[in-house]
Amino acid sequence: MKKIMFFISVLLLVSCTSDDSSSNNSNVESEIVIKKIVSVSNGNSYEITFSYNGKKLNEVVTGTFRLNYIYTNDNITVVKRYSNNLIQSEVFLEYDSQQRVSSELYVDYFTSTSDKTFYTYNSDNTVSLQKYFGDTISSQPNIGNSGIIYNNSNGETYKIENFNQGNLSSKTIWTYDNKNNPFKNITGYNKQPTILGKFFNNITTDNF
Repeated sequence: MKKIMFFISVLLLVSCTSDDSSSNNSNVESEIVIKKIVSVSNGNSYEITFSYNGKKLNEVVTGTFRLNYIYTNDNITVVKRYSNNLIQSEVFLEYDSQQRVSSELYVDYFTSTSDKTFYTYNSDNTVSLQKYFGDTISSQPNIGNSGIIYNNSNGETYKIENFNQGNLSSKTIWTYDNKNNPFKNITGYNKQPTILGKFFNNITTDNF
């Protein structure tokens, strides 16, 4: 999914959505969600704020950019991106009977283009993807790149391979620490099959 993650130095400020006085630390940890990211780069400060309905992500704001999230039950089904209050793009997510993302349609209204990715879940913890692209006027799809997402036993993505016409075009490998990722408790967020959604701990290294 297209997300606004562009920081060099990040300070994470987290808050709780319910009473912190619980004596069960694991229960308290399960209620923590990220509320603000502050980045300082070259003397400039940038801020991203997150708002929720319970633990469901409602809005992400940075400067003049805004992302609005729409849920169906506990699944994120639409993400709307705005700039200066004008809609720029939308992402539409569909789910299979096991509540996994089966397709992802990205529509860019600024360039009048779109792409749609279909996901197939395999028995060996990998996910195959096939992308199609076109324009938003004729809606005539053209076959695009394919790929394989590799997940560990916890369902966390550790490698993605991308293919162009059957040839490996890029590969990325991640390693993680054992600390909780600040996005871990957002409802529906870890169902996203791409790397920005599928991590429960924090990335320590990435190799391209």
